[in-house]
Amino acid sequence: MVVFLSPLHDNFSLDLGKIEENIFFVADVSREGEMGLVFTSLGTSLLKLYEEYAEMDFTNAELQIAESISSVLRSLGLAKSVDIEEKDGELEIYIKGVRVRELCSENCSRIACPICSSILLSLTKAYQQLIATDSFSFDNNFIKITAKKIGGVSDWM
Repeated sequence: MVVFLSPLHDNFSLDLGKIEENIFFVADVSREGEMGLVFTSLGTSLLKLYEEYAEMDFTNAELQIAESISSVLRSLGLAKSVDIEEKDGELEIYIKGVRVRELCSENCSRIACPICSSILLSLTKAYQQLIATDSFSFDNNFIKITAKKIGGVSDWM
């Protein structure tokens, strides 16, 4: 699983056929808005732990995943809870009691830390849609991520 970052445009376009785990910079594209950086997601291992704990594959699970994520993060001592709310394709994710503030910080708005990344990956898999983050906000007690579903693979092909 990879993360695509378009440093040139907020209004980007994806050519999924050009994105691969072993490619760092997508430059061989027909439009400048398709150029970007590709990173291996930092949250892949945590996603696997969530699925093992839940004893289920998160594919098409939608919001059923929140309790598994909370339980795993709580048992690892990384966060107290995760709440996910959805309305009209918009997502609000609240991560409460993050214990590793050095890991999860304002830098997440650039490249998400393993905790935030794993939650976003879980949602991508659960909805079978690409997820674009709008904002990360930080409070002493919680982190709020606002994101939106931007379509499945067939929408981008």
